[in-house]
Amino acid sequence: ILSGKILERNDNELLRNQKQEEKAIEALKVYLPYEDKQNFLSTETEEELYELKVSGIDKLNKYGKVLGSEAFNNIRVYKKPAAGVGVSVNSNLLQLEFLSDDMSAEELANIVTSYRKKKKYYRLKSGAFINMDSEYMKNFNEMLNVLEISPKDLRTGALTVPLYRSLYIDEM
Repeated sequence: ILSGKILERNDNELLRNQKQEEKAIEALKVYLPYEDKQNFLSTETEEELYELKVSGIDKLNKYGKVLGSEAFNNIRVYKKPAAGVGVSVNSNLLQLEFLSDDMSAEELANIVTSYRKKKKYYRLKSGAFINMDSEYMKNFNEMLNVLEISPKDLRTGALTVPLYRSLYIDEM
């Protein structure tokens, strides 16, 4: 729902600003390109939904207040996966365990695969998006490359790499 600059108050009447209304509708159609018989606009693809969440709402706010459904408002876009790394040393081996309450090791591997395929985003099973164009994702991928960890390796959840590779991480 878009409200704001399109309607103007004149005493107790509301007057439509048709030029502003037309601009708002054109802007809406950029992010909601599909129109049904009842003139409802919508997205049809995941990528269109992602673009609407990432940049569309801010652009549409120029025309008035943008309100979304609870389901739409609950879709999140994160700059990084909600995952941590447990690290321990045993002999000359660095033991890594990727931990997350929100995603499986399989999903973390899929995120890395998507990043390496130069995708804009990854859609989590929860419905949230991970933005692939972030400094965090770049650094995380670089760390995996230095440690010679592949997405396939990530699927196991726990890894062991030679301790000397950890020196490269300090240089990063």
